[in-house]
Amino acid sequence: MSRAAQRSLTAVPIPAVRKKEQKNPETGKLESNGNSSYVIYNAGTMTIAGGEVIGTSGYSSLVCNGSNKEAGVMTISGGKLSQPSYNALINYPMSTLTITGSADIAGDPNSSAATFYGTVTMTGGSIRDGEILIAPAYTDTNVTITGGTIACTNLKMASFTDQTTWNGSGRLDISGNTQVTGTIVTGTTLSSNMTGAFVPDAQVIAGRNTVVISGGTFSQDVTDYLADGYEVEQDGNGMFAVQDASIAPAPEPTPTPEPTPTPE
Repeated sequence: MSRAAQRSLTAVPIPAVRKKEQKNPETGKLESNGNSSYVIYNAGTMTIAGGEVIGTSGYSSLVCNGSNKEAGVMTISGGKLSQPSYNALINYPMSTLTITGSADIAGDPNSSAATFYGTVTMTGGSIRDGEILIAPAYTDTNVTITGGTIACTNLKMASFTDQTTWNGSGRLDISGNTQVTGTIVTGTTLSSNMTGAFVPDAQVIAGRNTVVISGGTFSQDVTDYLADGYEVEQDGNGMFAVQDASIAPAPEPTPTPEPTPTPE
C-alpha cells in the first residue's frame, strides 16, 4: 500500500497483513508471531472500533501512532490490543490519540503497557498490565484522563537528559470518575535516543513535568498532585477518592426518636 493510500484511510478495523501475521476476518482477529515491527502503524487517520490485535514481539510496540517524522491521528473506541511480552501501544510526538468506549489495552506485566508522547486523551476503556510512560520530547506532551480504568504498576512521568533538543514539557491531568490502580512516579529521566533506557534522576530539570489531579479514585494518596480546591478522602477499601473540598459532606440523618410508651 502506498503512503498516499495509507493517509486516506479513515477506519481500519483489520489492517493489511504483514509478514508473520495471521488475519482471520471471520473473528476480527489479527495476530503476529514474533514480528519485530509494528503490527499496526498509522501515519494518517485511523479508528480501531473492535476486533483483537494480539502480538508476541519482544522488540516492538504492537500498535504505533505516528513517528518522529509523521503525525498520526488515532481513535481506539473498542476492541482489544494485547501484547504480554512488550509495549502494546505508543503515541509519538506530533500525533494525537484518543482512547474511549470499551477499548481494552494490555501490555507486559513486567515492563510496559503504553508509551505516550504528543497529545493523548482518555475518556473510557482500560489500560492494564505493565506501566504507562509519559514523556515530553521535542514537542510538549499532554495527557488528559477523564474516565476509564488504569490498572498498571506505574504512571511514570519522565524527561530526556538532552534538554537542548528534547526540551518539551509534560503534563498529566486526571479528573472525572477515572479509576487508577498503580503508583504515580515523577522525577525519572530517559536517554535522548528515545530507547527508554533510564539514567540518574539528578539530571531532571525541576518543573519540567506537571501532574494535576481533580477527580478520580486511586490506590495511593495523591495529595501532592491535587489541583487547588480539592482534597482526598480514603474509603473503607483503602482507596483514595478525590473530591471538591468546597462541597460539604452530606449530614448524618437525624435518628427518629423512640415513641413514649402509653401508660397502662
